[in-house]
Amino acid sequence: MPRIAPWAAVAAAACLSTAPSWAEMNKCVSPDGTVSFQARPCSSSAAGTTLAANRDVAERAVADRELAQRRDRCRNSKEIADRQRALLASDAAVDRKAVGDELAIQERRMRQDGCGAL
Repeated sequence: MPRIAPWAAVAAAACLSTAPSWAEMNKCVSPDGTVSFQARPCSSSAAGTTLAANRDVAERAVADRELAQRRDRCRNSKEIADRQRALLASDAAVDRKAVGDELAIQERRMRQDGCGAL
């Protein structure tokens, strides 16, 4: 009986354990508007759509998730920057250097994320 190389057994196990190409993907929207993509059906509190799983759908799901995350980062950075600008404009006793530094950090993050294009 021929002997199987250990690496071949590991490779075979990895191939058998991957999700089949016909597996379904579910797009779930929670009550707060958060979108998630998952293999299992959506919970009863989340509205969902079953998507055919293929490369295009998976790539679109990843792109949609990345865009949603980018929008969240932009919104958060803008809110923080607006608060910092309001502090600088007010007569409140604040550490102007620290506020200015934080404002610069948020503006850099918005530039890196391309927030102006959203």
